[in-house]
Amino acid sequence: MKRFFKIVFFTILNIILIGSIGFIIYANIYYHAVDVDDYTKSDEYVNVIETDKYIVFMPDEGKATAGLIFYPGAKVEEKAYSELMYNLAKLNIFAAIVKMPLRFAFFNPNGANDVINDYNDKVDYFYIGGHSLGGVMASSYAKKNEDEIEGIIMLASYPMDDLKDSNLWSLSIYGTKDFVLNRNNYEASKEKLPKNNFEYVIDGGNHANYASYGKQNRDGDASITKESQINITVLKIVEFIGLKQLTLIF
Repeated sequence: MKRFFKIVFFTILNIILIGSIGFIIYANIYYHAVDVDDYTKSDEYVNVIETDKYIVFMPDEGKATAGLIFYPGAKVEEKAYSELMYNLAKLNIFAAIVKMPLRFAFFNPNGANDVINDYNDKVDYFYIGGHSLGGVMASSYAKKNEDEIEGIIMLASYPMDDLKDSNLWSLSIYGTKDFVLNRNNYEASKEKLPKNNFEYVIDGGNHANYASYGKQNRDGDASITKESQINITVLKIVEFIGLKQLTLIF
């Protein structure tokens, strides 16, 4: 009997070990950022600061009324979102990309805390957002930290938690050529969204083109350029934040 339990124990241990090694190998095959050098260095418009926890894009004034804390999509290198964040900062919105262990947001769901703690004296109001899995985890953070967050911005994503009774505002954006986003889950999740929810559908946009990491597996072919999709997304985020900020003033 002792020998039997010993065999069972080591069998389970081996399964866990093999599974863990397999996951680490899988996680380290990720989408790399491409052609982002122009957006990852400081210039006269934006100050870019990278630490081991996040990448910050600070407007040239060194402070901002509103800021977006962003969670990357699964298996996507953080810098891939630099063009989106740089363009927001150029329009006076502080932006920060949170780094995720093994590039999975569920390994660092409270990563926004580091940004808030380090920049709460330079940013008046924080918003949180994310792409795909990053958006799911960002909405979960917002649910648990309503006092710190004004709104949620979900790119090709949807909430995991019920937010319909919260005072948060939300913005949902997806593209018509996005074949990665589960549309059934997206539609079903709408009943969880706050009452102040705004949706925008990018005609011709796909799943990957909010960032610069090439084509994503199973994704549709966008009929607009990546630059166009990013610019549209920036415009809609600025409109959303601006509308929310007006309610805080008046």
